[in-house]
Amino acid sequence: MSTFHSNSTVCFLGDSITADGHWIRRIYSHYRQEGIPCKLFNCGVPGDAADRAYWRLEETVFCHQPSEVVIALGMNDIDCLLYRDEPLTEAGVMTRRRMLDNSIAYLRAIADQCIARGIRVTFCTPTLIDELTENDTPPYPGAAAALLELSLRIRALGKELGAPVIDFSRPFRDMGLQLYKEGKTMINDDRIHPIPEGHEYMARLFLKAQGFDVTVPATWEELETLAAVPYDQWEEKRYQLEQAAGTNLFVEWYFGFGKKSRETMEIIVADLLKTEERPFVRQKLEDYWDNYDKIPQYRQALIDHTNTIAL
Repeated sequence: MSTFHSNSTVCFLGDSITADGHWIRRIYSHYRQEGIPCKLFNCGVPGDAADRAYWRLEETVFCHQPSEVVIALGMNDIDCLLYRDEPLTEAGVMTRRRMLDNSIAYLRAIADQCIARGIRVTFCTPTLIDELTENDTPPYPGAAAALLELSLRIRALGKELGAPVIDFSRPFRDMGLQLYKEGKTMINDDRIHPIPEGHEYMARLFLKAQGFDVTVPATWEELETLAAVPYDQWEEKRYQLEQAAGTNLFVEWYFGFGKKSRETMEIIVADLLKTEERPFVRQKLEDYWDNYDKIPQYRQALIDHTNTIAL
């Protein structure tokens, strides 16, 4: 596949692995170093799957009027809770199969919407769940195999639509097995989210697939070295604005807020904070409300800053 076109606007559509943004930061930094002007927008939403992403295309992707869209979904589409270590029933098998079919159907629908608007589409296969490393999070037996199957189907979909596919699944499987033998992993203790070294691996795989002359790390030491490389001031500012602008997306998805007035939202959030006991969700909700009035400003500031990319 070829690189992003010069002066293009690219949206990355994905879940929390995209929303974290570190692999995209490295890709963006590389484009800037190569002197290829383009605008990259992170449209990832934590917890997203292909069906939910499809219904938010207008507000999260098409609002940027992109010329290219990178679709990096799949991790949540299989629902790892369906792969708990317990007896598998016939109904469970059918549910797993339905989830895979649903994912492909909505990935196709997303691509069709983009292509109909003249937007170039690139698919990414999902990274893998770590079923091997021993930690306090129970493994999800069979989830990695399900993601590999989804990966094969995404590659087939890309071929059918004439869209390039960047494969993360198989390299993550192979590198993960190698690192496991060394007592290392590129995945967080939650078994799902890549750590910084994993994001570096994703970025290098992506750039290599686009035709750049980059080396894909083959050892843990190489991954560590790459992860330690600092970002320049321009990218640090862009990333902070991006993360601030995106703080609302997880909360609005999680609680299903929809479009409501500020006065209504104040009552809803106050009631939720009285009962929400989960520390992670409570913190996200507090952050959301603290920044509620500033979110439009952050979004515009991110756009304004990104527009300075012209070289």
